[in-house]
Amino acid sequence: MAIAVNFSAQALRQKTFPRAMADLALNPLPSQTSHRLELKRAKKQPNGVAIKKQEQNKLTYNRGVSSVMSSSNSDIESILGQPSAADTIKDFYMCINEKNLKGLEGYISEDCYIEDCSFYNPFNGKREVIHFFYLLMGSMGQNVKFIIEHICEGDSFTAGVNWHLEAEELFSDNIAEWKQTQIPFTRGCSFYECSEEGEILVIK
Repeated sequence: MAIAVNFSAQALRQKTFPRAMADLALNPLPSQTSHRLELKRAKKQPNGVAIKKQEQNKLTYNRGVSSVMSSSNSDIESILGQPSAADTIKDFYMCINEKNLKGLEGYISEDCYIEDCSFYNPFNGKREVIHFFYLLMGSMGQNVKFIIEHICEGDSFTAGVNWHLEAEELFSDNIAEWKQTQIPFTRGCSFYECSEEGEILVIK
């Protein structure tokens, strides 16, 4: 199947994973506060943050939504031995940035399903999904990378991500340095649902 992938505003505006079907209003929480404390606050003090889950046709609001803003949250999850959707998504984007297709395959479930607003048909199954990201990484080249702005975690291993693209410029002394300005019209928001496979999480 031939698929054209580009970085126009239309093609990169939004990437959705409909099994999560989340409508997350991103309200960053203080980065120095513990992850579990913020979970408790989110449950006790509804603040308009909502997750819409397509599971048995029920809606779940204001349940355990938290914003992942620092590495301390990842450390807590590691200590408790619990897999984290946020860590999985971070590693997933790292594989894309490093053009590591083999590593990327380890984060994709066999029944993964992607619906992208830029394409008429969804990508269904691991083979189609991997082919999509293969074309995406080829279109990015070596000088474009995804930059994660915010990650919000929800119940049942769901996560929402705000991201944009930045470019790398190679100077005359052969030293590559990241520019802090983002590429225009490349901001996006993606929603993910993960599932456990052994001791790891994979994207559904």
